Amino acid sequence: MPMYQYNLHFLSLLGCLTLTFALHAQQVQVSDHDNVANELDYQLIGRFDDQVLLYRKTETKFYVQSFSYENLQHNWVKTIEFDHKEVTPFKIVPHKHSFSILYYYHQKGDTYVRGCEFSKTAEEMLDFPMGTFDGSFSLRRQHTTQAANKRYLVVYLPLYNGSIEVVNFDFDQKKTLWQQRLSYPGLTYMQHFKQLLVNNKGEVYTVYTQYNNKRQRKKHQFVIHRMDPSGDSQEQIIPFYEYQSYDMSIQYDEINHRLVAAGLYATEQTNLSNGIFYFNTDFRTVPTVQTSALEEGFMRSLTGKRKKKLIGIQNFAICQVVLRKDGGALLIAEQRFSYESTAAFYEEERDIPQADYLYENILVASIHPSGKVYWKDVLFKSQSSENDEGRYSSFFTVKTNSNIRFVYNNDISWDTSIFEYVINSQGQVRRNVVTHQERKNGLLPQLSSGLQVSASEMLALSERDQKLRVLKINY
Repeated sequence: MPMYQYNLHFLSLLGCLTLTFALHAQQVQVSDHDNVANELDYQLIGRFDDQVLLYRKTETKFYVQSFSYENLQHNWVKTIEFDHKEVTPFKIVPHKHSFSILYYYHQKGDTYVRGCEFSKTAEEMLDFPMGTFDGSFSLRRQHTTQAANKRYLVVYLPLYNGSIEVVNFDFDQKKTLWQQRLSYPGLTYMQHFKQLLVNNKGEVYTVYTQYNNKRQRKKHQFVIHRMDPSGDSQEQIIPFYEYQSYDMSIQYDEINHRLVAAGLYATEQTNLSNGIFYFNTDFRTVPTVQTSALEEGFMRSLTGKRKKKLIGIQNFAICQVVLRKDGGALLIAEQRFSYESTAAFYEEERDIPQADYLYENILVASIHPSGKVYWKDVLFKSQSSENDEGRYSSFFTVKTNSNIRFVYNNDISWDTSIFEYVINSQGQVRRNVVTHQERKNGLLPQLSSGLQVSASEMLALSERDQKLRVLKINY
């Protein structure tokens, strides 16, 4: 099943029925290596029928490489070209039978955004315009968001004055629905912006937090703007008085037709979270934000801290909010630390920044549509690395209708084992070894940037000594 089709079924994950675990044996397959010494970027595109496609980029050229899906044998490599010179690709969008590469280029001081659609054999099908920004800007893949049905995609550009330039694009019609500069009184991108998303109707939502600090928390509120496909706007203000939002994520529930938000809140210190919050809205009535405090014993288990009094948790980031079929949500957060230093033994090394990364335990909480927390648990792990931006750490979630799997490297080394936590709708957890690696053929997959290609299979990349391999895990 193509990746985009399978994603449509994720909303049915973790429903209200009691679900049981099924035991499966995992199989791990690895491709032969490719030399990527001269490459600046590479990224999995996805699975198309009986092949897996990989995007690769050097200083001057762009490639698409094909692997057999069955055994990951090399099929072919093709050079791809764009209709414009000196382009910078920034986003790959897989479709059912094709894929598009979004790119930009600069001309006469402006930034032109276009897309180029390719067949599954990497033949160019159509080059199409998406929008133009006044001025020379660099675009990033994280400044895009796509609807669950893959039809609509939004590109947004933060501007120096605090506003956001937004392009809403329809892939079915290869047409820009609208392009607008969004600016709201008292709200700026750097200080207040939290998230932007688009639903299956092409409606765009921008989410801000206002007065989110200790001094002004009595006025703290969420400000959400909804823009329909024609560009008309509607605002909703949701009070969250006396609390500060520590971190949050919002998803659009296509089954129940509403926004669902979940996150962590703080009551005293901004850098310490004390509990979980939740709300959902259909824009007809203003919702009440529901809160659930984290017990001290649970926080000790989550952080491993043994101090006499523990009033909150710190360095947690919301990784995902997975929607439940009943309108609730599964909140997933992870504790992350990074330490940067320029200290070095040799003088010539002192200008090279050094960074240590520590990715710790995972918080998982299942939340009822009323805002009540059904259950919450701690998935224990500890991953430490140096100077790799944490790309081998964290985890990948494999989602099915019956459970969710958290796949991760046990430690960040070439002889690591790959582990997983499997958790069902009732919060029952099982920990499995997916595979043990041998030292001579050790793999260190970049699991957090993997792709789920079916209910029982995922793909990831592993690079060692400038040799790149594709990895497939089959359940």
